[in-house]
Amino acid sequence: MFFRVDCDGAEGPVYSFDTSFGFFSPGALANQVGLPATDGDRARLSAPSDTHIDLRDEPADLFHTQPRLASRRLRMLDEITGFWPTGGDAGLGRIRGRQEIDAEAWYFKAHFYQDPVQAGSLGIEALVQLLRAFARLSGLGSAIAHSRFEPVALNEALVWKYRGQVVPTNREVVTELEVTAVETETDGSVKVAAKGSLWVDGLRIYEVENLALRIVSAAPGARFVDVAVSEAAMPWLADHCPTYTLPALPMMAEVHMVLDAARAARPSEVVTGIKDFRLSRWVTGETDLRIHMDDAADGVSVRVTDGPAPVATGQVTLAAAYAAAPLPLDLPGGLPSVDDPYAGGALFHGPAFHVIDGLRRDERGAVHGLANGPDLTVVLDGALHGIPHDDPALWAGDDAEGQVAYPANLRRLEFFGPRPAAETLEVRAHPIHGDGKSLRVEVQILAAGAVWCAFELDEVLLPKGPLGKLSGAGRRAFLRDRAVVPGARLSDKKGDETHLTEAAVLASNWLPGTLEAVYGASGTAAEMTRAIAIKEHVAARAGVHPEAVTVEGDAATCAVLPGTRFPVTVMVEAGAVSVKDEEPPVFDPTPFRDYWRRRLGFRDWPVEDIYFALVRRFVRSVRLEDPSAMAGLRGRPALFLANHQVGIESLTFAVIAAALGQRPVVTIAKGEHRETWLGRLIAHCRAHPGARLPRALMFFDRDDQASMLTMMAEMQSALGDEGLSLMVHAEGTRSLHCGAPVTKVSGVILDLAVKARLPIVPVRFAGGLPREPLADRLEFPLGHGAQDIYLGTPVDPAELADLPLGPRRDRVLAALNGLGPEASEETPNPGDADFAAGVERLVSDLGLPAARASVLLALERDPETGDRVKGVIEALRRGDALADGLPDRDWLAGLADWFRAKGED
Repeated sequence: MFFRVDCDGAEGPVYSFDTSFGFFSPGALANQVGLPATDGDRARLSAPSDTHIDLRDEPADLFHTQPRLASRRLRMLDEITGFWPTGGDAGLGRIRGRQEIDAEAWYFKAHFYQDPVQAGSLGIEALVQLLRAFARLSGLGSAIAHSRFEPVALNEALVWKYRGQVVPTNREVVTELEVTAVETETDGSVKVAAKGSLWVDGLRIYEVENLALRIVSAAPGARFVDVAVSEAAMPWLADHCPTYTLPALPMMAEVHMVLDAARAARPSEVVTGIKDFRLSRWVTGETDLRIHMDDAADGVSVRVTDGPAPVATGQVTLAAAYAAAPLPLDLPGGLPSVDDPYAGGALFHGPAFHVIDGLRRDERGAVHGLANGPDLTVVLDGALHGIPHDDPALWAGDDAEGQVAYPANLRRLEFFGPRPAAETLEVRAHPIHGDGKSLRVEVQILAAGAVWCAFELDEVLLPKGPLGKLSGAGRRAFLRDRAVVPGARLSDKKGDETHLTEAAVLASNWLPGTLEAVYGASGTAAEMTRAIAIKEHVAARAGVHPEAVTVEGDAATCAVLPGTRFPVTVMVEAGAVSVKDEEPPVFDPTPFRDYWRRRLGFRDWPVEDIYFALVRRFVRSVRLEDPSAMAGLRGRPALFLANHQVGIESLTFAVIAAALGQRPVVTIAKGEHRETWLGRLIAHCRAHPGARLPRALMFFDRDDQASMLTMMAEMQSALGDEGLSLMVHAEGTRSLHCGAPVTKVSGVILDLAVKARLPIVPVRFAGGLPREPLADRLEFPLGHGAQDIYLGTPVDPAELADLPLGPRRDRVLAALNGLGPEASEETPNPGDADFAAGVERLVSDLGLPAARASVLLALERDPETGDRVKGVIEALRRGDALADGLPDRDWLAGLADWFRAKGED
């Protein structure tokens, strides 16, 4: 089917084309044959070249200087893989590019419904970008002032053939162009034309003839300049985060941009300043700003936009020469010194903006030194750092209490000479007027005692909100470091409930995106309010930063406490949310169980019932000091080094730690534990038909040197051949009471960690022992309660490598003893008197050993125990043998025998 298309705008034709479309069956689309290609065509795809440029980081010389390449989402090239300046039939050059296909790329989702393909126009865009890259690498148009690319060359006919598509399952697109013409036109513009192809996974699907573009001058006719806002173009940008979350463009950066644009547009005049420069909105994230310029009576009127959105307006002043400088401000003497505003958090600025020193200030004014660095943006911004932004009431009066000040309107800025060469400048500032809404200040920058720059600035006052009212250090810790800070919350706590209004959320999100970043929340104001209220409520319970809390309907979890779920009740009415606990936090080891199911390939079997009944019964919580550091260990061997409270923790910890590290854990134990109730239970579980359980215990004889040597060899094998991690109880035996720090750890074990490059994860078991010493060691937490397990930040073995044994041991013990409650303050967790009584009845009624009775009762009371294990328990209670014909009857009978065993506890 053939079409003729004409597109007209208000001022006449924009473009026209003739096109034809074919109709293809689904089979033909699935089996694309592409366009014809010769062996010579294919050879060009792998032709060697001395040029390779990675475009993914968008190098500044190609992306941040004019004429520049398309960036971010519109960038359709990942790398230049070949550049031959004199290649091709005409000797004018060839170039080759590549794009790696991302199945999640925006353009697949943006295409027609249920048709996720790369739009054909983006393939042409990739070729246009490749031609632009050729022009830049060849230096074409370098003599053109204020150069820019025309999107495509006007009045040049392009021929485009295509037969194929780029879809999410493709791996790569290769683009290639051969330049056919380069012309300098009468107006000085440079036109370059090329022919070429686009290939997808080795299939040629596009062919273009006379793809052309022009490099033209953007001044004076166009009267606009584009400026890329990015960390690559502005290295200091990441250090300007007003709420410690999102980089935001400083007002003085925008001032610097428009001054430079006006200077380039009127090079014969002197830029003397700017006036009435008003900000309309914050500029956050990476974007492209456009500076529009129009001639005015005494300079250039400027308008800054971000796409269609207005950013700032003002007027740059120009003259034949600078005006005479005014006298320096006569500030009172004896201004008191002020502590470093950066160190204390009064200013949010990062290191790139730490440019003032010697600040002296009171209600009358401020004086300070200013480093005259290479970037004018930083220098001009630094001139504002003596203003009490964090405490504007000092200059604006009591009505400004509880507010924070930000630059809004630069009423005037004047330069009285060229940029000084001095390394250090002086800044003097004082208030002109202030109230509860704004603060007006006058600022001078002096070099060698003479005024070089002076300006008058209006700052807008915004409510600090609950977070802004924190101390500078507290604000920085909560917003930037995501640390737990007492009192840092948007919500109000009333009794056991948390209350938060939409109005409070909106007021604290005056820099859009701040709360989204701090809390990890998104959506409408109502959705944000609900999420933040739940996060703050649960964070207070869990002792974590709200960002660490994940909301899941009417419950929440947090990475610091894997396996713990916080059920809540949420009430929403009239723009407000109330949250309270539905029930106490619940330890649910489902995430750990899911790991084992994936690893073993089956589920709902007796060993799973036994292991997870014991985990649910005798573990109250698992707490990670640094979840991200633990995540970094996944799949890697590690050494878990722990204190030792009760017998069962050797099993419960191995089950949990394997899931956390995505690698099974074997516990080093004394040889006599092979014949204990736990050793025999684990051995029987590993003997289950079809089981592929890794070993959970590794035995050694402390008094046999040969046994120790054998154990070391076994450890090496476990780490490598068996794919395990190790768990070692630092002091080797169970404690009789809590409240004492660990004081011993084997140097042999530490040597092994260093030599094998094993991260050492400190582990603290808490809550299982009384403060007063017991007569005997415990198999289960005191009173059949449950333990808390703390895992610390892994200790890098490289940190220990150069330390002698003493300091090495001290470093590891400090990490271990620093976990959980202070040893001197630890108390046992509550016991379960009913469970303990049930164990005693089993011992009395069935004659079971106490440890085995505890395991039986844990299984009997666990809601997830399966029918096969229930059958064993019922048979034990009846005193009967198991019925014949049961699946795995022999193994289940062996389990029953294990429960009945005597004299082995």
